[in-house]
Amino acid sequence: MPDGRDTYELRYVGNRFNGGHLPLDVLPDLFAFRDLIIARAKEQWLKENPGRLRLPRGFNHSLLFDLVGLKDESAGPQIKWDRDAAARGSPELAGEIGALLEQAYTETAVLFRDAAQGKFPKVLPRDQLHALNRFGSALRPGEKIELKGQTDDHGQVIYVDFDRRKNLLTKVGETYTKRYAGSGSLVTASSDGYIILDTPKLGRITLQVPSEIVLQHYDGNLGSDVQFDLMIVLDVSDKFLAVQECLDVTIVDASDDQEFRDAMARIAELRKLEKGWLDGEGDAISQGAIKTARAVLHQRPDIAKLRLGIFPTEEGGLTFEFHKDGWNHALEMMPANAVEWFATERGGPGSIEPTPFQIGDQAFWAQLDGRIGRFSKDG
Repeated sequence: MPDGRDTYELRYVGNRFNGGHLPLDVLPDLFAFRDLIIARAKEQWLKENPGRLRLPRGFNHSLLFDLVGLKDESAGPQIKWDRDAAARGSPELAGEIGALLEQAYTETAVLFRDAAQGKFPKVLPRDQLHALNRFGSALRPGEKIELKGQTDDHGQVIYVDFDRRKNLLTKVGETYTKRYAGSGSLVTASSDGYIILDTPKLGRITLQVPSEIVLQHYDGNLGSDVQFDLMIVLDVSDKFLAVQECLDVTIVDASDDQEFRDAMARIAELRKLEKGWLDGEGDAISQGAIKTARAVLHQRPDIAKLRLGIFPTEEGGLTFEFHKDGWNHALEMMPANAVEWFATERGGPGSIEPTPFQIGDQAFWAQLDGRIGRFSKDG
């Protein structure tokens, strides 16, 4: 093993890692590497002690690792097992564990070497498979992790890359996980502890989110654009199967224009109106109207450029008023997640009678595009 006894060095190779840069999204690899080495060491101890069903007392507490260095030519984290801490508990056990860890590191390298040659184990213990699914999950095509000090039959450093990892996992477990960042739109926010997104590549997905987070961050934002970071499960054909873990999901503005941000701030302010806001009359603005208004703005942020007026209605709704091509338009966001549209011709007899739509009705968006068109940021 390089750089001293009990030290394991990984080396990340790829443009992202040049100059010793180690992106934070690959840090979970270090925990997964540790867990993989430990799992293989435990398996080996049980093999060498066939009459024992459990590990000896103190075994788990003797498996402490530290990050002790980072090589700078290409990110090379050095991870060291704390032999001294283990020896304080049991010097004899520490010596045994040290040999097991060294063997486990070598066997892990052999696992990746064999995968490169099309040789795979028939089965792996669950704890090893779980660690393998996390190790290298953030690797991109063209990147690899070298296991320093371990070489193949040609003297080349053994490594794991996207393809080797995928092939190994799908041969043993039929699926593999990878880290995936993308975007979509929020279609459901449930106080039961989940949100639902529509995404262009993964389709409609459900993410488990604590109820208090749903209420604080996502409630009232249906139709909003979101960006997410997930661990996803795929099959050997790269078909998406499931979301394994939600690492992050964030609502993002559909536009960075000041008018758009002002309009969203206006909606947030009107949301605070309580019952009786209109001289003792007037219902509080409904959650449905708030959601619909935000959905319209996120779908068509360009409307905010039309000197958009946003006003509350006595019935607990919101109204968008704007002018375009000689017409006065009004979109009334109803309390029941619907929108009613009407318009009058400025200085002329033309009018569009009030027409109700559901916000999810594609006919609404088609009518909107047809009547006011698409226009640039300059209007």
